[in-house]
Amino acid sequence: KMGQVQMASYGRITHNLKSGQLTAKSSVLLDFMFPEELLKPIKAKLETSGGIGTGISNDAFDEVLMQVLEPRDRKRFLETGLRDRFPKELRQTLVLSEVDFTWKPELRAFRSSGYLDVGAVSGDPIHRGIQGTLELRKRRGGDEFTMYLRPNDEVFLTYKKGSLRFYSSDRSLLEILARLDPKKRTIAPKKGEAFFTIVPTTGGAMSRFLEGLEDEPEDNKKKNDED
Repeated sequence: KMGQVQMASYGRITHNLKSGQLTAKSSVLLDFMFPEELLKPIKAKLETSGGIGTGISNDAFDEVLMQVLEPRDRKRFLETGLRDRFPKELRQTLVLSEVDFTWKPELRAFRSSGYLDVGAVSGDPIHRGIQGTLELRKRRGGDEFTMYLRPNDEVFLTYKKGSLRFYSSDRSLLEILARLDPKKRTIAPKKGEAFFTIVPTTGGAMSRFLEGLEDEPEDNKKKNDED
């Protein structure tokens, strides 16, 4: 439950009874208000990044296709998905085709390791493994997510209680956000609906998140490196 942010995940969770570790290989679909003025340059960065090229089929994303698309549409997508826009059912703000998660009980969070396989942005195909981290946290007051992407410049998003905070090492993106009409980055609350706004955050907030990633115990670090 994330208010105006819609999230769906598909895939498989594995529980290692010996170690107690909980892991997941998932596809994650995130849909939220994000102005085109910001989305377009970020999409261009992802398309031209030096990330690893990926395909359109893996176990987690195959489950998305099975559950979301009709057989005929699924067949057409598998034949054309590398170059054509995604079908309307898969035009969320961000489609992550494959993410490897580990459950962190002390944080009540799933945290990713390795590359994030970015399948599409608003329906436009990307199909690239991008250096980054996604963290999904469970909270009584509402779930939260934090995402760090580094296609070339750094992009940082963190959502909590109706507020999506944005930062990038590309200052021009912050200037775009500052110039935006508030109506393009805010959803006023209506009866039964949650408030939502996009606001800037700082490089310090991003650094604190990344420093937290470095605080993992050494044995966990070694395991992630080996994987």
